[in-house]
Amino acid sequence: MRTANMAIGAGLLLPLSAACAAVDPQPDYDEVERLVAGATGAPGIWRPAADDEARERVAALLDDGLGIFEAVELALLNNPELQRSLLRVGIARADRVQAGLLPNPFIGLALRFPAGGGSAEVEGELAQEVAMFWQMAPLERAAEAELGATILAVAREASTLALRTQLAYFEAQAAAERSAIAAENVAVARELLRVAEAREEAGAGNQLEVNVALSELGVSRLEERDAELSLRRAFLDLASALGLARPPCVADLTSPLPDPPECQADETLLLDLAERRRLDLEAARRAVAVARERLEAELRRRTPRAELGLSWERVDGVDAIGPGVGVEIPLFDQNQARIAKARYLHMAAERELEGLRLEVHRQVLQAHERARIEWETAAFFRDELLPHGRRNMELSREAYQEGKVSFLSALEAQQRFLEMRREYVERRLRSAVVCPELEQALGIPLEELRKHLERGSERAQGDGHED
Repeated sequence: MRTANMAIGAGLLLPLSAACAAVDPQPDYDEVERLVAGATGAPGIWRPAADDEARERVAALLDDGLGIFEAVELALLNNPELQRSLLRVGIARADRVQAGLLPNPFIGLALRFPAGGGSAEVEGELAQEVAMFWQMAPLERAAEAELGATILAVAREASTLALRTQLAYFEAQAAAERSAIAAENVAVARELLRVAEAREEAGAGNQLEVNVALSELGVSRLEERDAELSLRRAFLDLASALGLARPPCVADLTSPLPDPPECQADETLLLDLAERRRLDLEAARRAVAVARERLEAELRRRTPRAELGLSWERVDGVDAIGPGVGVEIPLFDQNQARIAKARYLHMAAERELEGLRLEVHRQVLQAHERARIEWETAAFFRDELLPHGRRNMELSREAYQEGKVSFLSALEAQQRFLEMRREYVERRLRSAVVCPELEQALGIPLEELRKHLERGSERAQGDGHED
């Protein structure tokens, strides 16, 4: 009889408890990958369940040169800081599963022996917390929204790493070009020294010109060593972004600094794209939703804690079974403090979203203006200043060799050209880095922006034909 009664009670309560739920974050990692691909164009990310496959892909990427896109893919698969952030997605999925689980039922048994002898008294109880039935829904929604916010935040971190990798890659390539130019400048300085020595031997020059040329050669050698040091530092920074213990070689980088693109856009279009595609904005919107659900959960907790169960007792060989109810009396704690805190957190999340939206607009406008200026300046250096400076140096050297101009004039023309070459590398670097910076400000790859602009141009042309 006792066994039957307890089984009946358990059979009534067990359906109310949630079944065992598996924690499967793979769809969440799919969503992170989709978001990162949309923001950067990168094909994949590291996943905890596919660590061996990621190692194989990393080895393949390092095997045959490393272009800019391969470098981004390598960083997303191999950077340990990003891997640690990606584990937060699994943690958030576990929290989401936990939020959907009912508390376990409680079973209690008591056995009493009368002091004067006689039959033992047995009591049994099976109880289930029932207040969670009306409190669970907002908790589940909050956990779901928090999972979504985590996915967006981690995807944003991955996108930031992609930006950092591109900047490090471009800086490494620029450092390699600086080093090569420094070596070429040494050769140019040697040639000027050769001309000065030849003029002195011919009686057309003097020792002062030779000494000045020697000093110029010494300065060029020092600059070459500084360039080598900067090259080493830039490649170490790239290795850090890629998650490598040792930096790649100069020859391993196969993507040169890009030429300035031609990409002009209406600022209204850019702001609209950023509103729809910036991951941090979407994460902030999710944070507002999380705070709203947390507030709703606290409001529902005004309802006291309640328990429903079955009680069973045997006294003098007689069984007694019946329902049991327990209700908390909200005499002191009516959850008013937690409700107030949740309301303030919700308001803070809304204000943070408003502030971020303003900051995003500022970043987009600033990145677009900077990109436009840097691209135009780099193109001006390439098409006009650099060819003009090279021609001036060649003409001055020829004129000096023929005795038509002074040594100082030839030296000045050479110094101006060498400085112009160094400046052109910096301008190309700045023109290159504004591309990923503009991509991050918009939340989309630059190639996708071009497609938007092309579609807008086609629509404009169509409207013009209709008129």
